[in-house]
Amino acid sequence: MKGTAFPGMINTAQIVKMNKLEEELLKTSFSKEINGDFLNSIKKRVQKRIQKSIPQLFADPLSHESFITGCYDIPGYEICKTIIGVHHANMVFVPKEEESAIISNSEYKKQLTLQVVSSLQLRQYSAVFFRRKTYRTGERFIYYPVPYLLFVLCVRADEIITSLTNTIDDPTIGFLIRIVNKALAALALLEDNYLDSAYIPCRTAIEAYYTYKIIARNPEAYNEWEKHAQYDLHKTVVDQQYSGDFLKAFENRKNKADNNKIGFMHYGFVDAIDEYIENVPYNTYSIIGLNHFFTTYADKKNEKQHNLLKFLYNNCNGYTHGNVYALYPILNYLEVSMILGLIVPECYLSLCRIYSVETTINGIDVVEKFTEEFTILKEQYREITTEKLESESKKYYPISQNEKP
Repeated sequence: MKGTAFPGMINTAQIVKMNKLEEELLKTSFSKEINGDFLNSIKKRVQKRIQKSIPQLFADPLSHESFITGCYDIPGYEICKTIIGVHHANMVFVPKEEESAIISNSEYKKQLTLQVVSSLQLRQYSAVFFRRKTYRTGERFIYYPVPYLLFVLCVRADEIITSLTNTIDDPTIGFLIRIVNKALAALALLEDNYLDSAYIPCRTAIEAYYTYKIIARNPEAYNEWEKHAQYDLHKTVVDQQYSGDFLKAFENRKNKADNNKIGFMHYGFVDAIDEYIENVPYNTYSIIGLNHFFTTYADKKNEKQHNLLKFLYNNCNGYTHGNVYALYPILNYLEVSMILGLIVPECYLSLCRIYSVETTINGIDVVEKFTEEFTILKEQYREITTEKLESESKKYYPISQNEKP
């Protein structure tokens, strides 16, 4: 009979009623973060596109594992969190009065839907990126495409490294692993709202990146690098004194004008590379010297990238040594994302090449997608002014007096 159902079954009218109730509850839950009607409109579009994939994308609340652990997903709620995060990332530096026109635009709705669908297709790699803290006071959930995709690339890279047991004789793998680890550490700190602390692993990531590049270009210098790593280990771990072998190597260094012992301990391996010594007469045994080598000689086509990394590295030093604090959270988000965005994709592609694995993830060209999102973020970074940072701060989070030293 029409309108009836067997006991225990849910009829069409009940489903419609439940869906309507869910919409109202979600509008209420996220009312302070986004327009409710706009949220539900995008949610419906997204659900229509991923309907067949929902069992694979979200943990089943009725499974035995979910019942025991209490860890499961509510698809509608998770979709809404992603919509809000992507939309907020798109609206960085967009005045509030312009947002209403944007969310009414049909082309923007299509764009946002595709962004959210793409992110959800990768959520098994990056769902752990969602926790309680965010880098904007007052927002419970934040999702920005660039750090999200960086996290995806790092988790996939880590998966490649740990799942493949075949031994590969490539001297750069250790540096690539270090870069991935430091990138994950920076993203975790960004995620947990320790914004100025995220610069510390970023600084190490830049140093490991340039060491990786010089060894990749000149693998014959790897044995010398190992010697200097042992010098460093002896001084740091054994007795905090320079070893006799190190002091002898220091006396015989090629650039006598550079008398920085710490610098030589870390980067003295470059003495094994004649073209480096010839092209870097100043700051020879330093990260600045390595940067100069690639900027002016070995990788001139990417001069702008290397100059930007040098600028950002100097910023990292300010935060690392405790002289600078997080005054503008959105600036920290942009800078940490810039640093990792200039490094991680290249390293991910190198690992895939070394291990002969596909660069795509779930059939998605994540590096290409990252490049698209990174282009937007770079443009936002270029637009930074003190006025915009002040305005953005007032828009989302008042600067707490407790954050100042």
